[in-house]
Amino acid sequence: MNSISSAPPPLVRVTRGGLTESLHRGSILVVEASGRQIAALGDPEEMVFLRSAAKPLQALPVIETGAADRFGLTPAEMAVMCGSLNGQDFQVAAVRSILDKIGLKPTALDCGVHRTHGAS
Repeated sequence: MNSISSAPPPLVRVTRGGLTESLHRGSILVVEASGRQIAALGDPEEMVFLRSAAKPLQALPVIETGAADRFGLTPAEMAVMCGSLNGQDFQVAAVRSILDKIGLKPTALDCGVHRTHGAS
């Protein structure tokens, strides 16, 4: 999709007081396990990147392997594994707590905190 005129169809409309607050567009493709297309909305050929949407899936092995129970991970610590972070103090505290529980130091991470504007 290269032009505004070929924008993906609206998928979600968020309203507040009867007015549209935001409109979220996208494409949906439903396939069978074999890869055969069952249904589509929008452009099923559109190239997309999962980015943050994949984080909950990447955290699943922590639960499925029993690591969450083994290390006593809290809901807040699991949440920090599943979301996009902006370096807020509570997020940093959760990550440090996870590292402590698994016996690692912050230097084990490849990057540090990268705060966004307005983050505290």
